[in-house]
Amino acid sequence: SIIAKRLVRKAIDTLVELSEDAEVYAPFYEQFGKYIKVGLIEDRDNKDDILKLARFESSRAAVAAKADGDDASPAAGLTS
Repeated sequence: SIIAKRLVRKAIDTLVELSEDAEVYAPFYEQFGKYIKVGLIEDRDNKDDILKLARFESSRAAVAAKADGDDASPAAGLTS
């Protein structure tokens, strides 16, 4: 329906804005990141937009963090 499509669009747009500030987005992503990844699979119409919100662990960042002795948070090695 049109209402559902508009609600999804508004939610995605709001999350894209939120993702521009890494400090604000990291705690959100730690709690809800798995649902964003599920959205990539289930919502084919909005896949490209949802992909902008997804973060994936980078082995390069994780290795660099360990070399620096930084074990801060799981989100520290996430990249967009």
